[in-house]
Amino acid sequence: MAPERHVYSPRLFYSYSHKDAAHRTSMETQLALLKSRGLLTSWSDQQILPGHRISDEINPAIEAADIVVFLLSSHFFDSDACMAEWDHARTLAKTKSIFRIPVILSCCPWEDFLGNHDLKALPTDAQPISTFEDHTAAWQDVYEGIKSVVEHLHNTVTPRPEFLADFAKTDFLSQDHISLEDLFIFPRLSQQRIHASRVSEDLIDNQDAFLREPRTLVQGPELSGKTAFAKHLFLNLVGEGSTSPLYVDLNHSRPQTSERFLAHLYAKQYTGSYDVWKARDDRMLIVDNMSSGRRAIDFVTFAEEIFDQIVIMVSSDIFAAYLRDEPRLAAFTVFAIEPLTRVQQEQLIRRHAALSHGARHLPDGLIDRIENQVNSVIVSDRILPRYPFFVLSILQTFEAYMPESFTVTSYGHCYTALIVASLIKAGIRNRDQDLNPCFNFAERLAFRIWEHRRAGEGWRNTFRFDKFVEEYRTEFVIPDASVNRMRHDKYGILTAEGAFKIDYVYYFFLGMFLAKHRDKHATIIEAMCQATYMSENYLTLMFVIHHADSAEIIDSILLKTLMTLDGTEAARLGREETQIFDELLRRVPKRVVERTQIDEERRRERRKQDATGEVLREDEEVEEDEDWIREFSNACYVILKNNELMGQILRNQYGMLRRERLREIVGIIGDGGLRLVKPILISEEELTELTVFVEEKYPEEDVEGIARLVRLLVFVWTILNLERIVEAINIPEISEVVDEVVERRESPAYDLIGYFYLLDSGEELTGEVASRLRTLLERHRGSGFVRWVLSIRTQQYLNTHRSEHDLEHRVMDLLDIPREMRERRLGRERRRLPRPKGRKKGKKRGKRS
Repeated sequence: MAPERHVYSPRLFYSYSHKDAAHRTSMETQLALLKSRGLLTSWSDQQILPGHRISDEINPAIEAADIVVFLLSSHFFDSDACMAEWDHARTLAKTKSIFRIPVILSCCPWEDFLGNHDLKALPTDAQPISTFEDHTAAWQDVYEGIKSVVEHLHNTVTPRPEFLADFAKTDFLSQDHISLEDLFIFPRLSQQRIHASRVSEDLIDNQDAFLREPRTLVQGPELSGKTAFAKHLFLNLVGEGSTSPLYVDLNHSRPQTSERFLAHLYAKQYTGSYDVWKARDDRMLIVDNMSSGRRAIDFVTFAEEIFDQIVIMVSSDIFAAYLRDEPRLAAFTVFAIEPLTRVQQEQLIRRHAALSHGARHLPDGLIDRIENQVNSVIVSDRILPRYPFFVLSILQTFEAYMPESFTVTSYGHCYTALIVASLIKAGIRNRDQDLNPCFNFAERLAFRIWEHRRAGEGWRNTFRFDKFVEEYRTEFVIPDASVNRMRHDKYGILTAEGAFKIDYVYYFFLGMFLAKHRDKHATIIEAMCQATYMSENYLTLMFVIHHADSAEIIDSILLKTLMTLDGTEAARLGREETQIFDELLRRVPKRVVERTQIDEERRRERRKQDATGEVLREDEEVEEDEDWIREFSNACYVILKNNELMGQILRNQYGMLRRERLREIVGIIGDGGLRLVKPILISEEELTELTVFVEEKYPEEDVEGIARLVRLLVFVWTILNLERIVEAINIPEISEVVDEVVERRESPAYDLIGYFYLLDSGEELTGEVASRLRTLLERHRGSGFVRWVLSIRTQQYLNTHRSEHDLEHRVMDLLDIPREMRERRLGRERRRLPRPKGRKKGKKRGKRS
């Protein structure tokens, strides 16, 4: 059997006045050879069937055409229908690849009509057909012109602009001014090489490294960015002109093992002949939303015979359950999409902020504030994975998704909006009467799952979703369609088995249920407050706080923090407590002004944050009955977790709490963190006793080295807790409250906390920072520790934030930075920030919005 041919046949539309019907017939006759060879198809209103509305047929036919021929004459200009067809084709040409060809039938004001449209007309030199002595020669000239366009369309593989325009839209939110490429960050991919005894992972973060393998499979959880990555590859490769990939989304296509199916895909994405495209030696197929069915596997196997390169995108669940051991995919190299690093997250935030603010350059402090908001919602990767979708979801407003009666707080709004957006995409209507039953169902499902989880690790085997639905319907009404849509394979919040797809959705609804029924389940909430070092309790309480306006819950958390290490005073970090650092400070540098670019310094800082986060996550899961938990280590977890919770309270409810309440929370956060510092601030005498003990018991050990290590560990623990306190209270809107607490506490520790807060909560370096620095340096003239910390913290800020040069000079004068170091620093390629309008130099910071 001869191979099936797929000849590309451009579609031609005739626009003409019925008074010129004879001319249309003559042209159709002249083009008959192109049509008989399958190189051209044509359409005119003569093909409209009797009884059909003419207006319903015309515009779709123009939109489907590759060529629109306008038979121009005075009759054409006198026809409203013809003029409407001209206008519609002209509008389409702005976004669609379409040839508009005027054919001059007779002497008429066609030049005035075309005006500045600059369209080449037929016959040659736009000589009217009526002026030819031999009309056959005139139509032959038209034939040659149409033939050249047909051949061009046949032989040129060009992406259809309308397909690219739709493809480039971001799937995140419908914002016409933002495209996929505006916000795309190349994902961090771990390449998994499976050996007999181990699995090694190599990280890949660029397209060239990814495309080295001819067969690749990318797996990742829901909303990890697989589709965005697939579309980016397509758009980028098409833009480079290096290849013309074919894209297929198996969520919207039933794959077939035939070239007819591929030719159909090609015709939707490109102009030109499928056979011409197929003859190229760089054929690439991108398969999105790979499924587990036999039809999908058969299609990929079939495609391997045709395509030089194949990329598959698949969800982690499908890959793990069905495709990991599929022998027909053995030749595919497997990649996993990893969450964004802090460096990548900042890049994404900068891009989004630039689009939102309409400015290319934004203050680094503003970016820091946005990052702080994002991180407070993601909560160190414990609630939301750091994938672009979730970061962008936090950054965007969700008014389009939110029903009017949904009352949520500013930070709870982010989580609620994510869930509502998913339900709407799954088919739930954006109305209270449709969304409320889904929320009510999910709340009770989360609590039932929590009850089963308490029973032990086998809860998944004993929990029956169908039984829960049956029991639920004895009390409440919920349509089958709503339950099924909540289990939508792509956008639903539940799996097919009835479990929550993403952990944060489970904690969200569990917290909502407990908040609504806190009187009935007060003992559960109280038990969680007493064991916040357990991740499930901490995360659930965070959402209880989001949903409940309950002073009792806040009081319980505050009381638990106050009672932890209640016999220990908060460290003041005065001269007596910090003498242990004198020897260390004589050895460490006093100046850390860097020559590197600010952007590189910011990347370095975020890499450190990623590394610290990995270490903390390794240690954060603590079981209540572990033998190795001592009183102090348990206290550390309680205070650190409770401080994070109280930070959430401040973010969530600062506008609803009285100032005295806010001062109380800020003070408890500060005192709690400083109580963790106090027990390890040993004196020089105690350090000497320790070294003598070590020397007597272990004479072979380096006693001096041990002493230096102890000093360093105590110093790091002290600074770490100061930073964590500031992180918890870093809400710009409560600046006056923080200042009041710092002033009332009157200690070096709170002076440092207040200064750190002033740096971190502002958008840029201000005169107030310089004034506060001067005051603190003078106040603590006798404390080498405080002065050193103030200097290093300020220099680190200057290393990572662009500032006005005059303010930098002023601050460096205070820090005694030598002129040569200052010149070296200011010699870097840095942008001088303009002073914001309306703000005078050194103006005191007021309330921030």
